[in-house]
Amino acid sequence: PHYGAAVRSIAARPALAVGLSVVCVLAVAILLPGLGARFLPDLREGHFIVHTTGLPGTSLDESLRMGTNLTQRFLAIEGVDSVSQWAGRAARGADTYGSHYSEYEIGLAPASGTAQQRILEQLRATLENYPGITFEANTVLTERIDETISGYTAPVVVNLYGSDLDVLDAQAVELSALMRGVAGAANVRVRSAYETPNLRIALEPRRLVRYGLSARGVLEAVQSAYSGLAVNEVQVNNRRLPVTVLLDAATRADANRLGAVIVASDEGGPVRLSQVATITQTAGRYNILHRDAQRLQVVTANVEGRDLGGFMHELRKRVFAEMQLPPGVHAEFS
Repeated sequence: PHYGAAVRSIAARPALAVGLSVVCVLAVAILLPGLGARFLPDLREGHFIVHTTGLPGTSLDESLRMGTNLTQRFLAIEGVDSVSQWAGRAARGADTYGSHYSEYEIGLAPASGTAQQRILEQLRATLENYPGITFEANTVLTERIDETISGYTAPVVVNLYGSDLDVLDAQAVELSALMRGVAGAANVRVRSAYETPNLRIALEPRRLVRYGLSARGVLEAVQSAYSGLAVNEVQVNNRRLPVTVLLDAATRADANRLGAVIVASDEGGPVRLSQVATITQTAGRYNILHRDAQRLQVVTANVEGRDLGGFMHELRKRVFAEMQLPPGVHAEFS
């Protein structure tokens, strides 16, 4: 009955009905440009996933120690029900993560959308107090959708293509600094920025000749000491197990003891690696990204406090106005 009365009232005043409709359409047209745009709404799944990345070369023990500390801090947040961590990757896993990478599955007690957003903000605030790590925190479904679209678990992805890795690194650092200056940017990350520590063994040919050694023999001795050498097999029931010889874990973990590794021992006495080689600590690239036969650097970010469409528009405008991309380098916004 109420609906029928409303229809009869409107039908009796057609001019008023048309006028109100026009006013509503005009109001929407005026407000629409200021509404902004975004690809996904904020999803409330009752669950978060946190990624942390330290410096390449960080040991598994150190990642677990930091993870235990983070887990305790996460559990102290009101509304967090459970936290679990995994670090590195499985021995035969398809991912390329090292022991410096961890993921945390965070389950929540039943909570409203507002409460879940508060928990997410507290998680991010906790992570910001840990220098030396980069992080991402979001819901699982949001990450899976972002990852399917761009390949990364972030809503903003800028790919820099080129051929010179050093140039790409410099441009990525400049781009990340510019991106941090755009209102709303959060968790800005250069995806392949860190170097991993290496030990460089430079054999000295004259010293090798003096001790009657070959380069191949010395390097095989080092490989056996640190990677292991199968010297025999034993049979346990119906299984044949290799017997492997290698240095103990404590010695392998101490870079300063590499020079003391014995690479030859005969009538002339033991010969240590430091006697036939110069050992220096260097740094190398942790990984090199490629796509479409081009080298690649990637900068990602989250957006907080504003719409994604407005952020991307401002970012594009500032990149092309403030950055001078060198010849052979071009940017792709995703």
